[in-house]
Amino acid sequence: AQTTVDEQSSSYQLNVYGPPGPLAGVRCTQPFQRQVTLTWVVGDEHGAPILHYTIESLSNHRSWWIFHGNFTIPLPLNKFVTMTLSGLSAYTDYRFRVFATNMYGSGEQSEVSPPCVTQPDIPSIPPAGLGGGGGKVGDLRIVWDPLPMDFWNGPNLTYKIYVQKHGNYTCMGTNPYGQAQQSTYVYVMPEGTTIISTPGGRDVILDQTIVIPCDARSMNQMDLTFYWRFNNEILTIDNKRFRQDNPDRPGDLRIIKAQYGNSGRYTCVAQTTVDEQSSSYQLNVYGPPGPLAGVRCTQPFQRQVTLTW
Repeated sequence: AQTTVDEQSSSYQLNVYGPPGPLAGVRCTQPFQRQVTLTWVVGDEHGAPILHYTIESLSNHRSWWIFHGNFTIPLPLNKFVTMTLSGLSAYTDYRFRVFATNMYGSGEQSEVSPPCVTQPDIPSIPPAGLGGGGGKVGDLRIVWDPLPMDFWNGPNLTYKIYVQKHGNYTCMGTNPYGQAQQSTYVYVMPEGTTIISTPGGRDVILDQTIVIPCDARSMNQMDLTFYWRFNNEILTIDNKRFRQDNPDRPGDLRIIKAQYGNSGRYTCVAQTTVDEQSSSYQLNVYGPPGPLAGVRCTQPFQRQVTLTW
């Protein structure tokens, strides 16, 4: 403020806060079969500490971005972050991007990293849908679903088929001096029921609809049925919150708009008249915090109060 005889001034500090700036220099190094090392440089935090980093990837097997998780990592003084990312597919060409989140929101995604290829390994899972029948006399017709390429884990995938008859066999005892006079009859049973879905776990957001996979194979395929347990109690399929409505995959469990109370251990049981097998799956439902309780205002002064909750 200025007149012809004097002037006075007053200063004001303005701080603009927001989501973190984009990360720089994302690199993938030291690839093993199932993990890589990721590094990047953190940009401007824009007024609030970074809560977590979100990692996504593209691969030569999938043309869409895959979410790998939110990772809380202490920020080094030089802002150069290094972490190991596990749970990857072997012999896969990956590209990664990362973005940071603080209390004001999520920042921009980083530029996509240069590619890196994980080392080869044995296939992750066996082929599904093994069956057969319908061949002509003297031929054995065997069919299966081709293994998806992201489970090959190496080049030049081939299939080995092992065939074993079942029925009555004669077992004879022998030693270097000869063969026993009496024989024992052995009945070789068909292969039992086998769960072929991958057990594991998953984190989902409140009100998200998810499918928990469960598939099985059995020599008694026409007799195969599925039911589910939740925390060791038989789960009632009410066709509202819980559904098994995929005719092509009758074992899959669909949970409509998952709630916090749906967190827990789900066990799929594949059952025939002669045996049963089970596989468990841990589901965690996350979301916004619950409502606060007991908000009270005390100790009122002219310009302030004390709030408790």
